[in-house]
Amino acid sequence: MITIKYYKVSDVFLTYNEVHSLKKLENSNTIKNSKHIDRLLRYELIQLNYSQLSPGNMPTHNGTFSITDFGKDYLLYLRKFNRMKFFEWVRYLITTAIAVIALIRTFLKP
Repeated sequence: MITIKYYKVSDVFLTYNEVHSLKKLENSNTIKNSKHIDRLLRYELIQLNYSQLSPGNMPTHNGTFSITDFGKDYLLYLRKFNRMKFFEWVRYLITTAIAVIALIRTFLKP
């Protein structure tokens, strides 16, 4: 019996190296064996590439991987999430700078 797992992109948490491998796959379409592919395969972010050398034979794994649509969606989600985090950090930086300037000005007034 085959069980299919469905994940939301917000439920997937990858390490920096796994995200880096996924980004390399997005740019080059295929990548040779990498250390960080086990979880990418398990989350179905990448897939094995198969080739059929001669007609009538079973396809065999050719040692490369390619990114799936879910993997592309995950990278888009990650970019959007990082952009939102950056804008929150900028907002925090501006409000903190205004508060510090106001505090310094209170000490400078006679």
